[in-house]
Amino acid sequence: MSRNPLFEHKAAQVSLSELIEAARNREIVTSIQTPSATVTHSAKQLYATDRRVQELLQSISSGKEVPRYPVKNGLLFYQTRDDENARLVIPDNEDMKNRVICENHDVVTAGHPGYFKTYLGVQKKYYWPKMSKYMQRYVNTCERCQLNKARQTKPPGLLQPLEIPGGRWVDVSMGFMIALPSTETGNDAIMVMVDRLTKRAKYIATNTNATAEETAALFMDNYVKDHGVPKSIISDRVSKFTSKFWQEVIKTLETTHNLSSAFRPQTDGQTERTNRFIEDYPRGVVNPFQNDWDEYLHLSEFA
Repeated sequence: MSRNPLFEHKAAQVSLSELIEAARNREIVTSIQTPSATVTHSAKQLYATDRRVQELLQSISSGKEVPRYPVKNGLLFYQTRDDENARLVIPDNEDMKNRVICENHDVVTAGHPGYFKTYLGVQKKYYWPKMSKYMQRYVNTCERCQLNKARQTKPPGLLQPLEIPGGRWVDVSMGFMIALPSTETGNDAIMVMVDRLTKRAKYIATNTNATAEETAALFMDNYVKDHGVPKSIISDRVSKFTSKFWQEVIKTLETTHNLSSAFRPQTDGQTERTNRFIEDYPRGVVNPFQNDWDEYLHLSEFA
């Protein structure tokens, strides 16, 4: 419509004071929260079963001044300040409380929010003693929340560090860096081996498509030849390390092979940290085409 040349729009002249007054009225309207008709009807009927509410209503009807508890149309409300919305007092009835919470938690428009958001929605219109603890227990025991929501807390349990190796190049961690720029010799991956005691690393250029047999040959030529058979190996769960051939190699060498937990790179954090270094180092020395990084791998071990 705004692009129609025949459309004539005449702006209304509104003063600043009128705009301010309109904004104030809007805030008042949007802040008004009224209980639903079904809740007010049920609350009035259940007041007779709540001794505390009955005592308050009797005191008010006898003319006694009861601060913060106004009565409107036979309904008891709770209001701490004059400028605060009066909240309907909910009788001590579990079904009634659950129905009120359901309006702000279980329905489709609520979307099963967390405890605090649920509490904010309920406390705008309703009140009962210790409602915060009640709602927290309700949300924490909601079956759908437990099944469908992701954990928002820290991982449980204490840290369990790996046992300190008894010597150099006795226990080693291994991993791969893949999807690197292809070099002139066809390498596009790096096999990383780190001594868990001295933190010294070895970087061997390889190919992403290298088989388990070729990976085992690289391990024999670059590790076993210089340092002997390791006592233990920690690696991620790539197919090269989980294949039947590699497992047979490990079995023949009588070496313990520990796989990191799925989606938990912290298990082999030492190799992950080394990978970050080898990602940064070649950037400062490779040619503009980035196809000669494998020529500098042996130098990066001393950097």
